[in-house]
Order: sequence, then C-alpha cells, then structure tokens
Amino acid sequence: MTDQQSTENTEPTVKRADALQVGDHVMRQETPFDPRRPLRVLFTHPFRDGDGVRRVALMLDTPRGPIHERPLNCDPFELADEQDLAEAHDAARRQQLLDDLTALRHVLDAAGVRMSTYQANPLYVHLVEGEVDRLADLLTADVRPFGADGHFAVDWTAPGDTDIGDRLTVKLYGRRAPEPEPTQAEA
Repeated sequence: MTDQQSTENTEPTVKRADALQVGDHVMRQETPFDPRRPLRVLFTHPFRDGDGVRRVALMLDTPRGPIHERPLNCDPFELADEQDLAEAHDAARRQQLLDDLTALRHVLDAAGVRMSTYQANPLYVHLVEGEVDRLADLLTADVRPFGADGHFAVDWTAPGDTDIGDRLTVKLYGRRAPEPEPTQAEA
C-alpha cells in the first residue's frame, strides 16, 4: 500500500445524533430533490420520549433557513469533511456571483442605462456620455474622477451580507454630459 492510499479515508466519519454538537457539519438533504450538502448544527437537544427511548431533536442551518429534524433515535450522522465544506463554499460563492450579476442586470434595466460597447472586463462598464450622472442619482452614489482622460465613475456593490466573502463591485464609468451652452437670454 502506498503512502497516498494509506492517508485516504474512504469511510465517512459518523457521529451519533446524541453526540452532535453545535457547529458540527453533517451531510444531509433539505428535501428529497436537493443534493446532499453539509449543514451546520445550530441546536441539539437530547431527551427521552414517553417510552423512555433516547431521542434527539436537531436544528440544522440551510440556505433556505433553519430546519428542524424530527426527534430522532440516536442514529449515526455522516459528518462533513474539509473537502465537503470547501465544495459547498465554492458552490455558495458561485451562486452569490450569479445573484450579484442578476442584481446588477436589474439595476441597469431599471435605470435604462445605455452602454457604449461590449466590454471584455465585466467589472468595468463604459457608459454613454451623460449616463454616469443619471445613474449616480438613481443609485444615490457619488461620482468621482476616473482615469486621466476626463471619465467619471460610479461604483456599485451588490446588496446582501458578506458572510461568504466580498460582494461583486462594478465600476460604471463614462464622460459627463457637456454643459449646455448659454443662450443669448442668459448671456
């Protein structure tokens, strides 16, 4: 047997329900249609039912909110390992980016913002002249100089919590609308 084979653990680590602690991660499905994923134990309460059978009530954290496991016998639960947690974290970050990009699309659609051309870098959006001020007003954001060629920018950060990392931030930039020339009545 090689060193690599000896360090690989093919059997999942299990823990009886009555030995689970707050903060443990167990592999579960939220519904029969969901994939198995690590869920964090939020609450555990061992007790004996009316017949004296040892049982455990659990509350697990899920992306849709906490769920309660019905009172269980002290059955074993498969614990999540580091790879399970890393895969779940990566999936959550990908979903967060998708949500952030969707939120950006809604902002741009609602504002009716006109972009000058397709940009290769999605973190910088070049706007048609004059749009930067209008977008700043809609977002109640500050306009600031950007670059050395007369551009101004508004930064937009996706709404939401930062529990799993920084949110998407996009720099929307362009030239300001030219000042209207004074009419003869104003001069």
